[in-house]
Amino acid sequence: MNYDEFASSGLSRPRNRQLRTEAQIMQDWGGAEEIAVSIVLVSFNQESYIEDALAGVLSQKTSFPFEIILHDDASTDGTREILEKYALEYPEIIIPVLRTVNIFSKGGAPFWEGMKNARGKYVAICEGDDFWIDDGKLAKQYRFMEDNSGAAFCCHNASVHYVGTGEVKDFNTKLSSGYYSTRDLVLRKWFIPTASLFFRREIANRRIPAWYGQVRSQDLALEIVLSLEGDLWYQNEKSSVYRKNAIGSLSAKKEVPWAHLHLRIDLFKKLRGEFPYMKRYLIWIDILITNLKIAYSRILTNMNNNG
Repeated sequence: MNYDEFASSGLSRPRNRQLRTEAQIMQDWGGAEEIAVSIVLVSFNQESYIEDALAGVLSQKTSFPFEIILHDDASTDGTREILEKYALEYPEIIIPVLRTVNIFSKGGAPFWEGMKNARGKYVAICEGDDFWIDDGKLAKQYRFMEDNSGAAFCCHNASVHYVGTGEVKDFNTKLSSGYYSTRDLVLRKWFIPTASLFFRREIANRRIPAWYGQVRSQDLALEIVLSLEGDLWYQNEKSSVYRKNAIGSLSAKKEVPWAHLHLRIDLFKKLRGEFPYMKRYLIWIDILITNLKIAYSRILTNMNNNG
C-alpha cells in the first residue's frame, strides 16, 4: 500500500485503524517464542504524532515474533503518558525505555541506547514523528534478509508529508529497486528514509563506532557502517511516511545555510579515521569532503559579497 492508497482508504492517520489485541497479534506467530525482529521506536516531545507511529508498528502482520522497544528521551509533553498506556495494553510485545534525563542533549544516541535492549536477529527503526503504512513491511523485509545472507540491510521508498501545507511527495522519484553500495551512500543525495531501515543486529553491535553519538547524521553513519559489511538492497515501494517539518524535528529547525555541510564534513572525517584500511572508501570520502568544503566556501563568499 502506498500513501495514495492509504489516504483514499479513509484512514488518513494510522491511529484511526482498529488495532488488534496483543493476543490476536501473537496468535499469528504459531507458538514461536524467539524474537525475530526488534522494532526500535524513538521519541521526544512527539505527542501529536506518536500514536500514528505506534499504530503503524502494531499493525504489522507476521508469522514470527517481534518486539517493540519504546525509547523516549525524557519528553516533557504528553508523549510519555501515551507510551505508558500502550505498554500496559501490550505488555508481552512492548518494552518501554522511558528516560528521565535527555541523553541526546548530552551527546548520547537515543536509537543506540534503545537498541541495547533488542533481542531480535534483525532490527527495524521508526522515529516517533514518522509512521509505517504497509502492514506487510516487516514480513517482506524479513523474508528478503533471510533469503539473501549477503545483505547487511534493506530499505524502501517513502512518501514525504509536509506538515503545515499537507503536501505529499515521493521521497525518491528516480531510484529503481536494486543493490546499492557505500559509494552511493557517500556520493548520492540522501536516499534512505530512516523509517525504512531493516538490518542485522549482529553487524551493528560489532561495528558501530564509539563516536556514534557525537555526530548529527546518525542514520547516515549507521547506513555507511552497515554497508561496509554487506549488501544494501533498496525496494522502490512507499511503505512508510516521513513527516517533513514536524514539530520538534531536525527538519523543522531553521539553521544557517552551511550548517548541514559542516556537519557532513565532520561525519565523513570521523568515518575516514575509523576505517583507514579501506582505501577505496577513503577516496570517495575525500572527494566528498573536498566538494563539501568548496560548497561551504562559496556560501561564505556569497554572504560576504551580499554583506
